[in-house]
Amino acid sequence: MTSWLLAIVAAGAASGAIGYWQGLERGELNVTAEVSESTVNRLTSVLDDYTQLTADANAASKTLREAARLRAQHDRKTTQEFRDALAEQADVCADFRYSASVMRQLDAAWQRAADAAAGGLDGAVPSAE
Repeated sequence: MTSWLLAIVAAGAASGAIGYWQGLERGELNVTAEVSESTVNRLTSVLDDYTQLTADANAASKTLREAARLRAQHDRKTTQEFRDALAEQADVCADFRYSASVMRQLDAAWQRAADAAAGGLDGAVPSAE
């Protein structure tokens, strides 16, 4: 009978030890799973932020392209105004003088160009007078 009792105690101790080690292993796995989930959540947040930053950069790029297009359009118009003003005087001899209207046009075009240069690409394009 002592051997049965000894066998039962040994089986109980072995069972307890196995249960302890399995519980310890499961606890470690649970902690690892929580850490992994936290890491995945942080990475997802970083990817969401990256997606938003990319969308913001694309919107800014589109705005900049539109500003550059408007700037080029305005520059072409100003250049044409200069050409038109100078063409009015092209047939005059070497000793010519600009008319008052030509000087006003040149001054207005110069002022718009100066305002545009001071405003940068994203500033409002001055309107022609």
